[in-house]
Amino acid sequence: MKIYLDDIRTEPEGWVRVKTAQEAIALLKSNKVTEISLDNKIEVYFNSIDN
Repeated sequence: MKIYLDDIRTEPEGWVRVKTAQEAIALLKSNKVTEISLDNKIEVYFNSIDN
């Protein structure tokens, strides 16, 4: 699975779009992700995660 983390842009064909870091992490934990595309403002997503 290829995941595309972006809250605004549409994912390319063949990619699964996620809008939050939490969604991306959940998919990464599935061990089925082969590629990931991260939004250029990635720090905004991960700074919003509670530790």
